[in-house]
This record gives sequence, structure tokens and C-alpha cells, in this order.
Amino acid sequence: MNEEVNFHNKLFKDKQYSLKPRNSAYAVVDNAFDYYRDQIIKSKPQFLLELACSTGLWCSYFSKLGIKVCAIDISFEAARLCSQRKQELNVIVGDIQSLPLDLNSFDCVIGSGIIHHLESNMLFDSLAKSNVQCSIFIEPLKHNPLINLYRFLTPNSRTKGETPLSMNQLNFVQSKFPSSTFRYFGFTSLILTPFVKIPLLNKLIKAFQIMDDFLLSKIPILQKYAWIVVMNVQKTPQECS
Repeated sequence: MNEEVNFHNKLFKDKQYSLKPRNSAYAVVDNAFDYYRDQIIKSKPQFLLELACSTGLWCSYFSKLGIKVCAIDISFEAARLCSQRKQELNVIVGDIQSLPLDLNSFDCVIGSGIIHHLESNMLFDSLAKSNVQCSIFIEPLKHNPLINLYRFLTPNSRTKGETPLSMNQLNFVQSKFPSSTFRYFGFTSLILTPFVKIPLLNKLIKAFQIMDDFLLSKIPILQKYAWIVVMNVQKTPQECS
């Protein structure tokens, strides 16, 4: 855990991120971030908890919409940057695997790229025991060989403990929360990642994203090779009682 703290303190000390990253590899899956945002808005939360809030781009965005937001991050540098935003945010430095919060205080929990940092399914066990009706996460998957090659060639870009999600983990979530839905992003569009800085590439990216939507929705066997999954973890009102 100290490795995670030190890595992210160094990362966030001087660095900021855009809400929808352009001119980076993530530009080819910016539709995943759109879908993540839209699913959160669609859930109509009143009290939102963001796990691993980073510099606060998402939680400040939702705060502007009038949602009461609490944010937590293991990095004090990230929490410091988050706290400097103009919105009124309740920002906590803490470990998600031993949350210093009562989950029952929130009707929605969100997280971007956090589950693959955790050591176990403890978070989902906690969510199952809580009254949280909706949890939405955006995460990388582990099965695409191109992504795995990139990760192998860039080991210093992440901590050693990071492990993208497997389909077995998604099956576990589905078994624990039967009403959950998953949507997948980033398949053929991955071939465009070396060229994202080329001007006027947006239309081509959109065309590949449309093709990915079709392939990944119509041919389920391809879903494991997607780069990104958005997990909408749902509980019925009866399950929350």
C-alpha cells in the first residue's frame, strides 16, 4: 500500500488531467468516459461518493450539477489538488479497502480506474451489505494482447500491484449483483492510438467507435478483448432493505 501512496503522490504533485483526455491514447475510448458520465447522471444521485477522486475533475463536475459529493483518495497530493477546486467538496485522505465512511450515507458510489488497484473483492462485499443502490465504475480489462504488450513495455507508468479486471471478476460481480450491466469499449479503435495527435482524426475515431459498439454488442465473445468496461452495479430496492 505504501507503494501506491508514494507512486500517486509523485504523480499528482505537479500533474493535472483533462476530464475527457484528448491527444492521448484514451482519446480512442472517450466515448467510454461519456457513457460513464451519462450513467451517473441517469442514476440521479443526491449523495455521491467518489472513490479514488484523483485531482477532483469528476467530483467537481457532479458538484456543479447540484449533487452533494464526498471524495476519497489514498494520495494526499491528489486530495490537496481536489480540495483547491472552487466547488464545495468533502475530500478525505484514506484507504478504500478500509473505508473511514458509512456507505449507507450515499445512494451512489463511483470510481474511475480504481478497482484494478484493490487487492480483493472486499469493496463489492461492502457494497452488497450496504444500502447503496447504484455503483458505477470504469475499468481496464486484462485480456487484449496489444494492451498487455503496452503494459509490459511501460512498467514505470503504474504500480506493480495494478491488475486489470478479468472476465471472471465481472462474472463474480454479476453473480453478486444480478441486475448489473456492463458495456465494453475499445477494440478496433485501438489501432488508432499511435495517431491520436493527428489533427482532424476525430471523425475516424468516431467511425471506429461505432464499429466497436456494433461488434462488442453483437459478438459477446469479443467483449473480453475490449480495453475498457463500464460497470453499472445495481441493486433493487428490496436488496437494499
